[in-house]
Amino acid sequence: MRRNPRIKNTFYSIMSRILTVVGDIHLSPRPMFVNYAPPSYKLKGDDLDEITWKTLSGHLEPGDIMLRTYDHYLSSVLIPGYFKHGGIYAGEIQWDWAKLNSAWICDRPKHTVVHAIAEGVLIENCTNFFRTDHLVVLRPNIPKEKRLQAAHKALAHIGTKYDFLFESGDEAIYCTELVALAYEGLFNFNSSIQGWWPMQRSATVADDVFTTQNQEIIFHSSETEKFKIWEQRPR
Repeated sequence: MRRNPRIKNTFYSIMSRILTVVGDIHLSPRPMFVNYAPPSYKLKGDDLDEITWKTLSGHLEPGDIMLRTYDHYLSSVLIPGYFKHGGIYAGEIQWDWAKLNSAWICDRPKHTVVHAIAEGVLIENCTNFFRTDHLVVLRPNIPKEKRLQAAHKALAHIGTKYDFLFESGDEAIYCTELVALAYEGLFNFNSSIQGWWPMQRSATVADDVFTTQNQEIIFHSSETEKFKIWEQRPR
C-alpha cells in the first residue's frame, strides 16, 4: 500500500525529533536515574589503546566496517539486536573536501569514518566514533581495491539525510543501509525481517552485518565476547 506523502512527511518529522533526543538518553540501573548524553564510555584502557594503535599504524584499511553499541541507552533498548550502529572506515582517502558542506565534517578529515546519524550522513574522526561502550571492526574478504571502492561509494552519500523511517530505496539512509549501499554489487550482507506487522520489511541491521560470512575480524573490544551473537557467526 502506498503511503500518503503528507502523512509520511509528518510521521518522519515526528520520528526525527523523538529519536534525535532518545539517542542521547542513558538509563543508569544502579542507582536508578536518567542521564542525558553522559561523557563516560566503556571502550577504554587496553581496548582503546589497541584500536587507536591499529588506526594510526595503518592496520585499518578503507572499506573496513565498524559496528558499535552502548549499554543502557534508551535507543539501544528500542533498536533490535546486540550491535546498534555501523559505519565505513575511510581512512585518509583523498577527497575534494572543498565541495562538502562543513556541517557534514566533524573534526579534521584524517583517519575518518563515514556513517549516518540523526544529522545525516557525515564524516568524522575515528576518535569520535570510538566514544562507545563496545566496538568491532570487520573486513569483507574481497580484493582490497573493491573495499576501497566501497569506501568511495560511502563518501558519495555524505549530506544525505537520515532515514528515521528505516525504509530502503527512498531518498534517506539509515546507518547499516549506508554500509549495504556502499558494498552493493561488491559484497552481500545478510538481511532480516524488521518492524511490526503490517509494516514489516526486509532490512540489513548491524547484527546482520556482523553475522555475514566471509569477513575477517580486525578488532573487537573484550566485552563483546560475552554477546551471544558470536554463536551466530559462521565458523
